[in-house]
Amino acid sequence: MRGLGCTPGPCLSCPLAVPSQLAQKYDPQKEAELRTWIESVTGQQIGPDFQKGLKDGVILCE
Repeated sequence: MRGLGCTPGPCLSCPLAVPSQLAQKYDPQKEAELRTWIESVTGQQIGPDFQKGLKDGVILCE
């Protein structure tokens, strides 16, 4: 890890730590609330994968 510029201990800026930190913060209940709201406002289904369904931004532009 030293090659990436990280010091021993938790490193909040290490590229390898970011996915783990994001997974810890992810709230499935908030996803369900947002899915319901977005689908009711746009009239479009996001699909089974919430993040992939919103990634291109098309639904959010509706």
